[in-house]
Amino acid sequence: MSRTANMIFGNTRQPEANVQNFELELARKSTGGSYMEYTETAGLITRVDYWQDPSKLVKLFTKTITYSGSNPVQIITTDEVTGKVLQTVPVYTGDVVTSVIKTIT
Repeated sequence: MSRTANMIFGNTRQPEANVQNFELELARKSTGGSYMEYTETAGLITRVDYWQDPSKLVKLFTKTITYSGSNPVQIITTDEVTGKVLQTVPVYTGDVVTSVIKTIT
């Protein structure tokens, strides 16, 4: 089952609790000695892998970023431990992000 939450910049609407909990869990996992590697393509970061520590025995999560020009149009964050996936899609008006749609599966 997918759940979608809109975050509108400059508004008081907040993402649903499950999206917030997912993001908080990822933030918790990525602190305290975790190790990060990123992949760059044509000067843009397209993938970030987070590991428990520099030994890289336990992968915590992965972010994959898709661009249109230099604007990110989709960010897929996969919790490698639970298998949950957060899709973040910025919505643009011109080059300005006007809202962000988040879906967790």
